[in-house]
Amino acid sequence: MTSSLIYSATPISTHDTSTGDQPVEVTVSNTGQEYSHLINVITSYSGDPATAKLTIKSASTIIYEADITVSGHVSHDVCGLQTERGEDLTVTLAAGGSGVQGKVNIIRQ
Repeated sequence: MTSSLIYSATPISTHDTSTGDQPVEVTVSNTGQEYSHLINVITSYSGDPATAKLTIKSASTIIYEADITVSGHVSHDVCGLQTERGEDLTVTLAAGGSGVQGKVNIIRQ
């Protein structure tokens, strides 16, 4: 019997960096029977964020949300979170405030 779910057996890393006082958003498109299985999300801010939040969505449904209150990198253990089949994965790191640069790295299968 073969599985109808399609995913990459090799972990894939995707990342992005904010410019200025803008949020960082990474979207992984899934079509048909594909889905994204998250292993880890690492975020960082170059300074103390004014108000910061990490949000992970499967299509428009929030599947993970966390407030971030410190500068530097934070590892979010999200192993086991996954999108529904065919739904896009969107990881958004809110703007950290004036002059604070944000970065987000996702590791997924």
